[in-house]
Amino acid sequence: FFFFFFFFFFDKPLRIQYAKGKPDVVARLDGTYSVKRRKERKEVQKEKETKTQIKQITGKRKEPEALTEGSDKDTKRIKQMEELEKEREKEKQRRKQEELEEAYSVLFVENLPTEAAESPQMLAVLFQRFEGFKEVRLPPGGKAPVAFVEFDTPQHAKEAKSGLQGFKITYQHSMNITYARH
Repeated sequence: FFFFFFFFFFDKPLRIQYAKGKPDVVARLDGTYSVKRRKERKEVQKEKETKTQIKQITGKRKEPEALTEGSDKDTKRIKQMEELEKEREKEKQRRKQEELEEAYSVLFVENLPTEAAESPQMLAVLFQRFEGFKEVRLPPGGKAPVAFVEFDTPQHAKEAKSGLQGFKITYQHSMNITYARH
């Protein structure tokens, strides 16, 4: 009777379970996939993990009077977890602010290395993979390591911005992308 519940695959039982949600591959096929929803799910999962870790650490504690060397480590871990939670909250606030920001078809790219600011081809290679890419423009003089990247529509620019925000060109330079104000 027990044999019918398992299928053996390479001499190991293969257990089949139903998925809790729709896989991303299936969602892409039927057109309901959303990067935003996936990010939200990941954020919720991270928050749950952080809260459970904090509960586990605080649950191990006895009383505050009886601080030992082990509880000092737990206190440090709790502080680290709380700092992580605060950073995640700040990141959420930043994303909400970005969503409220009005999208433009031109992006302003900062924190570039000087090599990238001298040659627009380097940046063009990065942005060409996004739909609607038109051109990369460097400001006259080329002293400041910044660039303007133009797209056909604000939606295309928004996709490129979300795809390359924080991209590290070098170890010291990760791109900061905002919408260029007209």
